Amino acid sequence: MDRKISLIIPVYNSSKFLHKTVKAVDDQKKESNWDLELILIEDGSPDNSFEVIEKLAKEYHYIKGIKLSRNFGHQIAVRTGLELCYRRLYCNH
Repeated sequence: MDRKISLIIPVYNSSKFLHKTVKAVDDQKKESNWDLELILIEDGSPDNSFEVIEKLAKEYHYIKGIKLSRNFGHQIAVRTGLELCYRRLYCNH
């Protein structure tokens, strides 16, 4: 069954393990035959998380990367993702 899903993940200081998270999501996407939009909201990290997001977005066509201007917190990051997603079924990490 095809599912249309937007998965929103706030990102903060995650550059060292974000690729593992995306790999796990991609494995599940393939196994479940999801029509997936993965929105990664970088929430003002002091590390290079957004650079990692940009690299992953080139590798996985369904990733959208958003960089907030500063750290607004988890709730604002999720809300930003909800405002930008386009699917009918939402999942929040």
